[in-house]
Amino acid sequence: MSDDDRHKLYYAASIAGDGELMKRVNQKLGLMDAKGRITDRYTEFAKDHIIWIIRNSDWIKDCDTKDKARAYVEEHIND
Repeated sequence: MSDDDRHKLYYAASIAGDGELMKRVNQKLGLMDAKGRITDRYTEFAKDHIIWIIRNSDWIKDCDTKDKARAYVEEHIND
């Protein structure tokens, strides 16, 4: 999965507003371990994510509702 795709998945999960879905994405991305603890990767990813948000406003506009965000995650979580 590309860095761009990782950030899209993370962003969509955060917009979906579902804690369990967010947990699944965090674990998929290696940002959280199986016990739900944040990993060392999280801090760097979070910093990069802020930059990604600024540079990807067009994509963000397309993922602007909980339903669209959930659909995106469900479609791409197994990529």
